[in-house]
Amino acid sequence: IFIANSNVQFLDVNAAGCKLLGYTREEVQQSNVQDVAKFPMKSPVQFIELMEGKTLIIEGEAFRKDGKLVCVEISARKLPNGSFQGIVRDITERKQTEEKLRQLSSAVEHSPSAIVITDVNGNIEYVNPKFTELTGYTFDEVHGKLPANTYGANQMHSETGVGHWQAISAGKEWRGEMLNRRKNGETYWEAVSISPIIDPNGTVTHFVAVSEDITLRKENEEKIKRLNAGLEQMAMTDHLTSLYNRRYFMQRGVEELKRAKRNSQPLALLMLDIDEFKKVNDTYGHEAGDLVLQQVAASLKSSLREIDILGRLGGEEFAVLLPNPSLEGAVLLAERVRQTIANTSFKTPGDVLISTVTISIGVAAFTDEMSDTDDLLRNADAAMYRAKDSGRNCVGVYRAAEEDVKRRS
Repeated sequence: IFIANSNVQFLDVNAAGCKLLGYTREEVQQSNVQDVAKFPMKSPVQFIELMEGKTLIIEGEAFRKDGKLVCVEISARKLPNGSFQGIVRDITERKQTEEKLRQLSSAVEHSPSAIVITDVNGNIEYVNPKFTELTGYTFDEVHGKLPANTYGANQMHSETGVGHWQAISAGKEWRGEMLNRRKNGETYWEAVSISPIIDPNGTVTHFVAVSEDITLRKENEEKIKRLNAGLEQMAMTDHLTSLYNRRYFMQRGVEELKRAKRNSQPLALLMLDIDEFKKVNDTYGHEAGDLVLQQVAASLKSSLREIDILGRLGGEEFAVLLPNPSLEGAVLLAERVRQTIANTSFKTPGDVLISTVTISIGVAAFTDEMSDTDDLLRNADAAMYRAKDSGRNCVGVYRAAEEDVKRRS
């Protein structure tokens, strides 16, 4: 409490006033109001009202003896003896809090992210301008409503929805992605962070959701995913026949061999080569040869089981990995494939039918004596060349016990 005369000279001050300014009572009495404080009058009317005996409440600044600035609120009035009394309160902390709140409010209002605040039941109490820009909904259109009944598209896995609600209800932050809908019906993806607002007693009172539109990012991710899938497909397939290429076929061979060893299951390999394919190219042209290769590949694929692994090793040479067959079963399958090719007429670009295309096949089965797929390939390749030496268009079988190749036609 300060007392000053009409010349704004301090007449007296209480202990709290001395503590506020850091001066002794004597030092204050030797000063005037203008030495330590600034109390701006908003209008001449206020000064007139003060002189007429009305109480004037204004905010200003006071300078402490140590040089620090203090924000104060003064309640001033004129006393009957003509002097003035000022009851001064330090509002520095309050003003700092107000400034923080102003900055926070400005940050929220101008945030590049959409911000939604709901009550504990999920009813919307606030949205910032970015939310309106993103969704097309104004505050009045969503106030008091649940997000799911306004801009929510409800396309979130049920377990994710339960998990996110459990997390924020327990006072934890939840982050995830949601597919929502704009006012015009368009859907969009957003990355969302939902945090609970907890009062001093530890009770959740509100939730604040901060979200960003990631539709473009999701679209780009999907494009990259498709591109990678396409590149992966290109890396494992032969461009002409769309069968597995040699590199990927050999990779699958290693995997199948490990599986066969691990599970003590049989594994067989067919090596197939088109007989005298050079004559097709020389007679009908390389374009016709490519078309025949494509048709042979299609015929082979349709003749095999779904679990069989078919690849083109190069040129007119193909190979098939057969999981789980006996050697006899592999031979029967090879014979069926050979007959299918021999009984098929193949078209050329000029619609000329070629009915003289045949294949020679070598069959080999995996045995415990083999160390890797190269042994299996070597045996099947030897069986195939024995088939060619036997007149072509037949199946050769490699039998380890006999260390010989028997011929079947």
